[in-house]
Amino acid sequence: MQAIEQWCYQAYLKLQRKVNRVSIKTLSVQEGSISYLEGGQGESVVLLHGFGADKDNWAPLCGYLSKHYKVIVPDIPGFGGSYMPESGFSILEQVKRIERFISAKGLTEYRVIGNSYGGYLAALLASRNSANVTQLTLINPLGVEKTEYTQVFQDILKGESPLLLPKNKSDLKALIAKCFVKPPFIPGFALSCMLRRAKSQCQVHEQLFYTTHKFNDGHIQFDYPLEELLAQTPVQTLTVWGAKDDILSVVGLATLRTLNNSHLQFECMENSGHLLHMESPKALFTLLTKQ
Repeated sequence: MQAIEQWCYQAYLKLQRKVNRVSIKTLSVQEGSISYLEGGQGESVVLLHGFGADKDNWAPLCGYLSKHYKVIVPDIPGFGGSYMPESGFSILEQVKRIERFISAKGLTEYRVIGNSYGGYLAALLASRNSANVTQLTLINPLGVEKTEYTQVFQDILKGESPLLLPKNKSDLKALIAKCFVKPPFIPGFALSCMLRRAKSQCQVHEQLFYTTHKFNDGHIQFDYPLEELLAQTPVQTLTVWGAKDDILSVVGLATLRTLNNSHLQFECMENSGHLLHMESPKALFTLLTKQ
């Protein structure tokens, strides 16, 4: 049964990639192999997915971007089809891994788009490589310290198991429901395969999660608060947030709006949740092309 589900899932992904003009590739770096999607021509755009997600989450947006840009979409080490780090789970170590991937690809100038955990990575990446990053887009980014906590993080602060680390299909369905205003249809075989992969990678994911989020006296702290990173960034940056995000509160956008930096732009998308690139790819693409 599992073999049949896996075959169906791979066929499903292959079709999605073909429709959205990207193909799967692998690249060896210092620690192991990185799986990534690539497609289109022109200026390079690197897309970084969120926690527990993978490169294929970007396929709907790639369908628009690949008509105008060369899109490069890695599975961040620790997720998807890329290698599992044995140590070094901090946000800085993860950014260094992405830098090694970008270097191996031979990229010297590129745009970066990141969602959630990937947005936090993207912001630190841009701050360390401002001479190379031509534009930065953050979609519902992690890393804002001065914000409100959604129920998802309130539960974690109470000591409950993170919904972001699903242990069964019920958890996975609940997480998906939290990520969208209108959750997309996901075939049962796809859910089963997604859950099996999450379980197989759970130890690394737990290390990454608790190293990234510092839970301290009812608050969440970060090694590099996003407010501080963006206050000093010299890169043109667009931050877009879904007004109905049930994972990371849109209050984070209000916090970032107070920063005094002329390089920063902000947009709020009504009736959208945490994964704008999947839920509203056309509207998001329209915003990106206005930068």
